[in-house]
Amino acid sequence: MTKQERQAIDVLVDAYRRELIEDIKRRKRITSSPDAEAKFDYYKECIADYFGLSKNHAFNVKSREATVILCRQMLGWICRVGETSLPWKMKLLGQKLGYADHSSIVHSVKEMNARLFFTYADRTATRNILEIMGYELVKENDKYTNRYKHETIPS
Repeated sequence: MTKQERQAIDVLVDAYRRELIEDIKRRKRITSSPDAEAKFDYYKECIADYFGLSKNHAFNVKSREATVILCRQMLGWICRVGETSLPWKMKLLGQKLGYADHSSIVHSVKEMNARLFFTYADRTATRNILEIMGYELVKENDKYTNRYKHETIPS
């Protein structure tokens, strides 16, 4: 494959990805509910929809599929880091995700930090999912976090 062919494919993939994000945004009902349970369900729905999986399949603790593992780790990271974090203790969050205890959440956060730092595809997926939810992925020092995306209204 030549460099020009690769660039053409990259352009098409990026266009498709942007179209997919816009479609998901149109279908989602963004809720500003302070209820942590509603936010947790919303996060699960956004992640599962992005990867084209059902919520039951995307967060199945028994599955060892790479995409399912990424979904679980991403949800754990989103629920613990930055402005998307939930006010739950790690033990409760672990139970909500179907893990035995809090140590799986600690591992999820560490693993996602490594994935975000070293893996472009995972960083792009996380950035796109956060964008769907109205947040942005931000690198601060040597770690990634998320921040609410303040959209400016054109005058």
